Order: sequence, then C-alpha cells, then structure tokens
Amino acid sequence: MKKNGIFRWMATGSGFLERARVSLRAFDEQGDVQQLFVAALMLRFGIEARLFEYIYAELPTDTRDDDIKKISDFAATRLLARLVELNPRTTKQTTHVFRRADGGQAFGFRYTPVTKSLAAIHGRLGGLLHFNYFRKNSEWYVDQRPAAASGNTILTSRDLIAQGIEELAQATSGTLLNNPTFAREVAALREDLQELSTQNGEV
Repeated sequence: MKKNGIFRWMATGSGFLERARVSLRAFDEQGDVQQLFVAALMLRFGIEARLFEYIYAELPTDTRDDDIKKISDFAATRLLARLVELNPRTTKQTTHVFRRADGGQAFGFRYTPVTKSLAAIHGRLGGLLHFNYFRKNSEWYVDQRPAAASGNTILTSRDLIAQGIEELAQATSGTLLNNPTFAREVAALREDLQELSTQNGEV
C-alpha cells in the first residue's frame, strides 16, 4: 500500500509470516500454485527477518546499523550455525521471570529464537525457489504426496511451507527480542566480521 508517497509494507518477521499464511491459505482454497511459491518466498524472508531482529538487538547502539549490513552478507543458516557454535543455547527457548522487591506479582518475558529446525527449512526453501526445482522433481504437478522420498510434488512442498509457518509463528511469539545472556556471543561474531573486513582491505 502506498500513502503520501511512501510504500507501507512491514518488513518484519511477523509481517512476512502473515503474508505467508495468507498465500498458503489461497493455495489451499483455490489451488493457485503461484500463491504457494509466494508463501515460500514470504516464509524465507520471515525466517531471515526474525534471525536478524534478535541479532540487531544485541549489537552496540552506535554501530548496529553498519554492523547489521555486514552480517546480512551471511546466509541465515550460516549465521545461525555460527551462533550455535559460540553458544548452543542460542537456539533454546527461555523464559525470564522478574520478581518485584515489594512482593508484588512477578512478570516474565519469553525468548523464542530461530531454531536449527527452522534454519534448515530456510535452506530447503531455497531449493523450492529456483527453477531447477521443476527439473529435479519431474512430477511436481501431481496432486498427491509420493509414497517414497524419491521426489517432491506441490503437496509435499506445501507441507514444508506449512511446517515452516508453524515454527516461525513460535519463533515470533516471544516478548523478548533477545536473550540477555548472549551479548558476549554476538560481540564475538561482530569481532570476527571486523577481522574479516580488515583482511579484505575494507576500511
């Protein structure tokens, strides 16, 4: 939508998630194959967006805009793998409870990151969004799920997207953008990026 010379389009994890849902529903109800591929693209964007949302939250305020541009050069799955290497707990859901000193009602925040499973779906969606998908899956157009894992049809691809939507919904359901204990891990990743830039002769 455009208003007052500005395109209004939410480029967020939850925004892409909703578009993926709408497109998948259109495929289910109308059999419109184009909508399935739109859902796959929106889901892939959504996974990447959520991953970068929680990384962005841990970057230093004064340099985060520059830092996130460098991190964006990494594929989402590679970035997640690096974070897991630094601290495997980065892919675990956690709840942080705060108790008031005056004995009042406690309150909490949930951290729901992109999991390794969701990152793997992100990678598989890449195969769905390239033309070679039709060459590798010669019976992609068949309206049924194959008994053997010899290839994919539109319906098995639909199931993958549905699974991804369910997992992304969980990843975007938290009320905490990042786990407070991960600042050092993200700082280490940032240092690696700076070292890489130096090696490549960047200023």
